Amino acid sequence: MPNKRPPNPPYFRLCATRGNVITLTTPGRCEQVKRLEELLQAAPWTSGFTIWNAGREGRRLYRSLSEGARRRVRALCDVDAKKLAQREWHAHPLDTRVPIVHFRHATPPLLLCVKVTDKRTRKRA
Repeated sequence: MPNKRPPNPPYFRLCATRGNVITLTTPGRCEQVKRLEELLQAAPWTSGFTIWNAGREGRRLYRSLSEGARRRVRALCDVDAKKLAQREWHAHPLDTRVPIVHFRHATPPLLLCVKVTDKRTRKRA
């Protein structure tokens, strides 16, 4: 008997960014960020969102967003104690401060930002 996977929970089907991988280091980054921002124009993203990753990739994503999208970012969230100890990130040269919170205190919806690497070469994809 084949092993059947259970259906995805409803929140996965409603996820606006499911399956959209944006590589911030590729030459086509501007087009990818524009596509992401188009997704962020729909509910529930219009009332604000949290970026999950207070590291390099999350900060890079924040800087790549338009000013209007950056205004809707409520916070960066993470689990790393060293990043949480900073309590806020000064987005230089944008001259804005973004709070860094533990994921338990993050306000949904969450935009997950992770680093993608090639397993064979251990380099960024």
